[in-house]
Amino acid sequence: MVICIDTYTKKRVLNKKNKKTIKRCKTNSYCLKSNLPLYDNSVIFQYYSKSKDNQLPGMGAGEKISPCNISKYEMLASIPNWRKMLSNLWEPPGKDKKKALFNLGGYRWRTLQHYMEAIKYIKENPKYYYQFSLDSVTELSKNPLLAKKMYKNINVDKDFKIREKTERERALYAKYSQNIYLRNVLLHTMNAKLIHFRRGKPPLVSNELMHVRRLLRQKLCKNN
Repeated sequence: MVICIDTYTKKRVLNKKNKKTIKRCKTNSYCLKSNLPLYDNSVIFQYYSKSKDNQLPGMGAGEKISPCNISKYEMLASIPNWRKMLSNLWEPPGKDKKKALFNLGGYRWRTLQHYMEAIKYIKENPKYYYQFSLDSVTELSKNPLLAKKMYKNINVDKDFKIREKTERERALYAKYSQNIYLRNVLLHTMNAKLIHFRRGKPPLVSNELMHVRRLLRQKLCKNN
C-alpha cells in the first residue's frame, strides 16, 4: 500500500493501488512542468468575497482534493483569507480607502471589480469610466460593492463582450503582478482548478485567472 503522510493531521492515509510502499507527499513548488494543462481537475478550490477562512485548501464547500495532495498546499493554508484574496472585490489591507490595489490604463484602481465595471464604458462614455478610478476621488471609486451595483441608463460599449476576457486578463495580471503577497497566494494554488462561487448558479471556472497564474509562474521561474 502507499502510505502518504498528511503533514496537517499527522495521520497515515492508505492507498490500495500499490503494496508495501511508503512515500511522503511532495513539498510545495512554484516551478511546475511548462507543458502541464492549465489546471489539475483532481484538485479544486472555490473562492468568493465571503469565503470562510477555517477550511484547509480542498476542504471547503465545493472543493476537492486527494489526501496525498494536502501537504502540497500547506503554505497556502498558512495565509489568512487566501480565498477572499482571489475575489474581484478584494481591497488593499488597511483603513486607507484611497489606497490603490493596482494601476492600469493610466489610472489607479481600488479593486479589480472597479476596473471591470469601468472598462465597459471607456469608449462611449469615458467620463463615466473615469468615475470608477481612484483618481476621480468619488465615493464610487472607493466602494467595490457600490461599483458592482452601479447600473445606470448608460450605454455599454458595443464591443465590450468581444474584449471582455482580454480586459479581465489584463486587470488580473496587473492585480497579481503589482502585489507580491497576492502573487504568492495565486502561485501557492499550484495547478489547482480555481472556480468562483455564484449564488443560485453553477460556479464559474476562472480560466483567465489560471492563465495569469501560468504567466506569472513562467516569468518567475525563468528569472530564477
